[in-house]
Amino acid sequence: MTTLVCPVTCGYPTLSDRDVDFIASWKCDEVKVSPYKEKRDRSLKQNSYLWGVVYTMIAAETGHTTEELHEFFKMLLLDRKFMQVGKEEFMIPKSTTTLSTEEFSKYVEQVRAFAGTELGITIPDPNE
Repeated sequence: MTTLVCPVTCGYPTLSDRDVDFIASWKCDEVKVSPYKEKRDRSLKQNSYLWGVVYTMIAAETGHTTEELHEFFKMLLLDRKFMQVGKEEFMIPKSTTTLSTEEFSKYVEQVRAFAGTELGITIPDPNE
């Protein structure tokens, strides 16, 4: 048996006519299709909104730089890993560059929620 792995869109595997023709050319009796959810990296638009709107508005109110705020929110909201170098142990937060578009959206919403509840800063939605 041959296993075909393809991305899932709206819950169903998507196969183009070209895919079907290619599969038909295989010399096998049976094909198993295993769907997976495609992971998309954060978009440039998402990143621009975080840095250009969210962090900038918080920085203007708090006096911290956008870079300081980025490090603060990564430590506060993202998973961490511990790393030992010699006798020293360090905590390293996950990088936002490794987040999917869905994970990045959740992260931005958490930053906005913190700004609203803890700092009293109302940050507009991305599409406003």
